[in-house]
This record gives sequence, C-alpha cells and structure tokens, in this order.
Amino acid sequence: MHLTSDRLYLSHGSRGCPSYCWLRIYQAPDRTVVIATEVNENPGTSITNMAEHLATEVTRTFGLSSDTLVWIEHYPARLVIGGRPRLAESFDLVTFTCTPQGLRAPQWQRISQAEVEALIGQPLALQPVAEPPLSHRQEAP
Repeated sequence: MHLTSDRLYLSHGSRGCPSYCWLRIYQAPDRTVVIATEVNENPGTSITNMAEHLATEVTRTFGLSSDTLVWIEHYPARLVIGGRPRLAESFDLVTFTCTPQGLRAPQWQRISQAEVEALIGQPLALQPVAEPPLSHRQEAP
C-alpha cells in the first residue's frame, strides 16, 4: 500500500470545538486504510467520541470510497506518570454502517499492531507525532 497522507487533521467536534488527530492514509486498488491517531494536545472531542462524524468527513474530504474503507483508531501510550505510561498503546478496527447521510453505528474491535501492519503491508512507523503549537495549526483543505 502507498502512504498518501500523513498529517495533522482538524475537524470540528462536539459543539463545534476544534478537534485534532493525526491521519495516515494508505491506499491500494482494493482498499483504503485510514489510521486516526489521538494526539495528546487535542483540545476537543476524542477520535472515539466522534468516530462516525470523523470517518464520514475524512472520506468526503479525501474522496475515499466508504465501501473499501478500513478505519483504525490508534491511541499511543498515554497518561505518563513517573516515566511510565498508565494507559497502554491500542489499536481498534472500527466498522460502520454506510447510509446516505454518511458512516453510522461504529463497532470497535481491538487488534494488534502486527494486524495493522498486515493490513497496510508494511511496518508502521509510530514515532512521536511532531505537533505544531495551537497558534500555528491550520484547517485541513
């Protein structure tokens, strides 16, 4: 698969608040894999709480087919206390029901990093995402 986008993405979460995630989009002729990573500095709605809105918006913004979409939620290890993460890194495969209004009724299934790598056909480089300061962030086109 080819990595076609790897960037910070702005969406509007609950009550229109700015919500950020890191998007990686991998494309092949038969499917598109989107990995949405929750960022530590996200001031808005989490990727889980706005899953159907975010997935619908991303498919429309990037012209992706809902029929061949594979959506992965990724949470890095977080809540570091005393140098140790309190919440382990996680990956979830999220499936949706396609409707004329967009993607609805998300269902989550925990998967491993190895399973994600099998889906994209390559190792997943998960170095820390360099996030620009909030004052320098711009809306995605």
